[in-house]
Parts: sequence; C-alpha cells; structure tokens
Amino acid sequence: MYFEFKSNELCYITGLREGTEYTVTVEPILSDDEKDGYTAVYASADGKTETVEVIYEFPYEDGWTNCFAGERASGLTAMPSSGAIYGSKVDTITGTGIRRDDYGDYCCAMGVWYGYCNDRFLIELENGTQFTTKICDSKGYADDGDGKYHNFGGSGKCIVEFIYDDYNLPSCVAFSGSWGYYNWNGLDLGANIKSIKKINYGEPVDY
Repeated sequence: MYFEFKSNELCYITGLREGTEYTVTVEPILSDDEKDGYTAVYASADGKTETVEVIYEFPYEDGWTNCFAGERASGLTAMPSSGAIYGSKVDTITGTGIRRDDYGDYCCAMGVWYGYCNDRFLIELENGTQFTTKICDSKGYADDGDGKYHNFGGSGKCIVEFIYDDYNLPSCVAFSGSWGYYNWNGLDLGANIKSIKKINYGEPVDY
C-alpha cells in the first residue's frame, strides 16, 4: 500500500488488492497549545475495492514479462479504438501518464490472443501488484503470429502496451521504453506477469 497525499484534504491509497475491504481512520495531531483547549476528534470511513467476476483465466506462460511499452493516445482516431478510449483521462495519482477509463482500468493494447477492444482484464504480477486493464487498441497477431506479444529489446516480450497521454509521458519511460522498471507511487510494475484473467464489467469507480 502507498499513501499519495495531494493536499492536506486529499489522499489516495494505491496498491490495494482486488476484493479488499478496509477502514481509514484519521487522527488529528494537536500542538501542545491546542491540547489544552481542544479535544481531538477522530474520523473513520469504510471502503472496498472492486470484486471482479472472472470470465476466463489464461494459462500461465513462460515469457510473460514486465516489458510494459506504450502507445500514444492521439493515435487512436478510428473506431473501435477511438470509442474504447473515449472519456478516459490521465492517471494523476501514480504519475504514469497512462489513460484510465470510468472503471479505473488502464487503457492498453493487447494481441487478439487475449481479446478485442473493450475487453477487461485483471493482471497480477509476481510481486503481488494487481491492476485492471481495458483493451483500447489491438496488436493484431503481434510478432509471434498468435497475437500474444511484441518483441521488446533483446529477449523481452511485451504483453500489455499502455496507452498514454501525449503530453504526460514520464522522462524515464521515454528513455527506457517501458513502465516496468519502476514503482509508480504504489503501482509497482517491477516484476513479471503472474496471471492474466479476463473479467466482466462491474460498477464504475471514482479516482
């Protein structure tokens, strides 16, 4: 878990797993002068993450890696990609520059082995990180001919290709070509993919 404070009034919690219930309690810190005249008031709120409905779990394959390359959002001008990415916005919580939709899914491109535009997935990495994605563009049959991956670097295999906002690409990603080398305020992408599960649509989330 990671607490990303945007101001004195706003804090985001990242790194939570799917189907998790939690309680946040805020305790005010009083100065010595304030302790004489005030009583600290605690505030608590309950929350929960989305519990997904798994449609299909893809068999694990050697070569599922954390080579998360990228594609510019401005290039998705034709249907069905333009419709799939419509209404998405930049994820300012993690600082990745990646676009997210109303469900909080990271917009991405994947090969036809996994699905087509608007299909959703729960992806878990070997370090325990979980995040959901939505296909907004297709890699077609990719480099392997089956639609599983594009080649990345020497021996890397890019399964998920994030779709990013043209004006918000982090400099480290522009240099390395991948988000997979870094921990993005709790979204730790520094491990290989452990599982890919196709999931159904639930309720949109606020983020």
